[in-house]
Amino acid sequence: MRKIAVWIILFFFYEVLWSYIQLKGPDYSIKNATILLNCSSDSPPYGLYAEFLVNGRSHTNVRRSNEKCLTGETNLDCRYHNCSCSTIGLWYAFQYAIPTNIGTLKSRCVMRFKTSGQQFSDKSTIILDIKGPTIEAPNGIPIAAGIQTDLICIACATNVDIKLVWNCQELRVLQHSNLITNSTEYISTLTFMPSSVHNGINCSCVLRAGKYFRSTSIQLVVTNSPVLRLIKRTECLSTLSIVLTCTVSGELFKYGFKRWIHSVNGVIIRKLTGLIAENTSSIIIKSCGYQDAGSYTCEAWNEYRMETILINKTSLVKVLGPPVVVQSHTTQDLNTLLTVKFYSIVEPINVQWYLFHKQITNTSAIVLPTEIEIMIYGKKIVSDGYYTNITLENLQGGTYSVIIENKYGKTKEIIEVYNKGYTYKLSVLLWILTGVAVFISTVTLTTLFLRRRNSGIFFTETKPVIYHAAPQLEPQVLPYNDIHDNPYDDCNEDPTGTPYYIDVIDSEEEITVPESSCQYEEINV
Repeated sequence: MRKIAVWIILFFFYEVLWSYIQLKGPDYSIKNATILLNCSSDSPPYGLYAEFLVNGRSHTNVRRSNEKCLTGETNLDCRYHNCSCSTIGLWYAFQYAIPTNIGTLKSRCVMRFKTSGQQFSDKSTIILDIKGPTIEAPNGIPIAAGIQTDLICIACATNVDIKLVWNCQELRVLQHSNLITNSTEYISTLTFMPSSVHNGINCSCVLRAGKYFRSTSIQLVVTNSPVLRLIKRTECLSTLSIVLTCTVSGELFKYGFKRWIHSVNGVIIRKLTGLIAENTSSIIIKSCGYQDAGSYTCEAWNEYRMETILINKTSLVKVLGPPVVVQSHTTQDLNTLLTVKFYSIVEPINVQWYLFHKQITNTSAIVLPTEIEIMIYGKKIVSDGYYTNITLENLQGGTYSVIIENKYGKTKEIIEVYNKGYTYKLSVLLWILTGVAVFISTVTLTTLFLRRRNSGIFFTETKPVIYHAAPQLEPQVLPYNDIHDNPYDDCNEDPTGTPYYIDVIDSEEEITVPESSCQYEEINV
């Protein structure tokens, strides 16, 4: 009997000594994190069941049943509810989301055994109020080779001291600084000169708080693409000048610039050749006008290892000027409607209509936004604009005008209106009057020409006539001098007694002489 009792006692102590359980979990964690609690034993518990308590209260249970792991009172499948268990029932685990309002998490696992009864194991986790770390690249990724750059590691911690430690393999660090902006924010900056050989390396930042640590990392992507610096937005007051300068830098080998591209709403307006000095390209916009507004794109290239890398950057130029009238027209129905469409960089603040320099106040004028077509260096662009109109209930002819004002100036548009209902812009009217004047002048000159022609006067261009002249010789007695009563003597006789000349004409052209009282007969030689 004594031997049996000893064996029972030894078996009992064996069961107690070896039927133990252990709850495992992290020593430290942070708020809003999820931790894994795992409860294990050296032998399967009664019912293949483990219960978990958090801060003294039952939280959930995990058990093995029908070759499945189940949890909760409703037997939820662990495959879908962040829990698991051993196939032979030696361990049970679940994931716990830490709330924000606790400083220490006290967990307990409870199992029951046939011989040793209920057993438990406790675990304490210190909850730290820490956020981060995170790594930022102020200049973005990829990183340009040959341009000094920074990596910044940021973390926040309350009521705990932390350290941030960098591990960037063989990266040559130019400068390393730590900064505590206030009692909670920690910033560590790593400054280095990237090279193409650094492409693909991992750079990590490790946060340490006592025995707790966590890290984050970033993979460096280093490119030989040139880096462009160009101001993103600029404004130019109307009639003033601005200069846009594009600077290229980086690990440059053979590089250059292409022509600047001026575009509006995605439509290419023109291409401009920049003034290049070393690693900069500049364009000058003289006397800014509304046509100079839009996007200006600078493009550079870098040739490296038989590969040409292109990069571009765009600057948006806004021209601050008065409104610009793009169209005016008239609609006639029961009443006459005068409409003016215009472009304005900002909303107009005042629109006034006038008749013969006298403001019209007894009718309504409206100003509303609309879509307009505007010509920019010969290209038609659709843009946002405005229109204003006025209704003339009692049509009165005359010179109508509208003054449109925004915060940068005023614009005036003139429209001529006639009682018959015909309406013209002043410029169109001037062209019509000019055409009428040209027509009248043409008719007058033609009439004068025809009258002179009818009167026998011709203005014709002839070849030069060559004359051969010699003084008359002594009177010679010739046979035809005996002819008396020469009817031509009176015409050839010079009343002054001056010797006359005999003209010899080399031209074969016909000579027409005016009619006179003398009659000539044609003599054929």
